[in-house]
This record gives sequence, structure tokens and C-alpha cells, in this order.
Amino acid sequence: MRSARCLLRVVTTYTGIVNLDFEAGKIVDDRSSTWATLFASSEANPVLGVSWNDTVAFCNWLTDAEGKAGRLPVGYTYSLPAEAQWEYACRAGTTTATSFGDSLSSRQANFHGNYPYGNAAKDRWLKKTAKVGSYPANAWGFHDMHGNVWEWCSDWYGEYPNGQVSDPVGPSDGSLRVARGGSWDDIGRGMRSAFRDRNAPDLRYNALGFRLSLQTEKKERSDP
Repeated sequence: MRSARCLLRVVTTYTGIVNLDFEAGKIVDDRSSTWATLFASSEANPVLGVSWNDTVAFCNWLTDAEGKAGRLPVGYTYSLPAEAQWEYACRAGTTTATSFGDSLSSRQANFHGNYPYGNAAKDRWLKKTAKVGSYPANAWGFHDMHGNVWEWCSDWYGEYPNGQVSDPVGPSDGSLRVARGGSWDDIGRGMRSAFRDRNAPDLRYNALGFRLSLQTEKKERSDP
């Protein structure tokens, strides 16, 4: 796997199905369930309807579970990628609007095909998620960095710092968390590598998911 400045070791969309009540617009909150029963699934579509708080709790649970099982290298932890790490992995060395160039059609990513980006032609709109890996990967082998589901990042949302910085992180506090990548229900403009979204950390809805990263462990772990 490629790395983002040697910090981002593995990036993969988390798949499976959660108990999402579309009528109520929320996840079924069953405290008797473990994270294993809540997230694990044989389905290959990305998880939907999970808040930032949910995903951080899951990352912490998975780190503990895999560590106890001896499947996690010492000094590593599962987490959400930082926004800068996410974009680094998305771009895969490119400087164009998307990792596929300055145009994007819904044959290249899962989004609202009636509103392509750049000079791409109109095409299909699935109106739902697709199985992870259904669309071409970028140059570093990452699938679905554009479209399918929005992906939470670890950062609070804030203005970018002035000047050049290395491996930046977001503000130390805030009210909104960053999401990246666009979704099956968004137009082409939202698929750009640089496009930013932000949401309340307790928000859950049917176009919002997450992508795991495996990173060197920090001194303090994030908790929701």
C-alpha cells in the first residue's frame, strides 16, 4: 500500500450494513449490541448512517479487539484519516481537479450522473451506493475516493493555515467535523479532490460513511 507522507499506511472504505431506520433517519441505538454485531456484514457496500462519534468509537473498539487478538502490530492504531492525509491519498500524486483529470463522469465514480464535472458527458445515476471497488482505482490503488459515500475525517473544520505546512491538522476545537469525497447523491462539483464538507459530529444520514486508516499510535487516543 502507498503511504501519505509515511503516516497513512492503509486506507480502505469500511463495508457492511448498519441498522439504519430510513423513516426515522437514524441508526438503531441498541446498547446491548457490540460493535461487531453492529458493523460486521458480508455485504460489500459501504456503511451508511454513522456519525463521527460512531466511527471514532468503532476505531477505538477495533484497535482494542485486533490488538488483543494479536492481529495488530505493536504501536499501530485504527483511526480516521486527517483531512490532509485523505486528500493526499485521493490525489495520488495528481494536481488536477480529480485524480482522473479535470473532468469526471459517473462511469468513473458513483455520483449524480446528470451533473458531471468539467467536460464529461452526462451518464447514469444509480441513486444508491455501489459495492466498494466497482469503479476504477486512482494511481495508488484507492477506490471510491470520489463519490459513493462521504467519508469522515478526524479534523475539526476550519480555515486553512496561511503559507505552506507539512502534515497539517485542523483546529484544536470546533463544532463541525470534516467530511470528504462526495457521495452517490451529489453532483460532479462535489467530487473534486479539494472539495470540503462539514457536519455536526453526531449527524447520521444515508450518504455519510467512513474510511479506516492504520497509523502509528499517538500518545492520546481520540474519544467521541
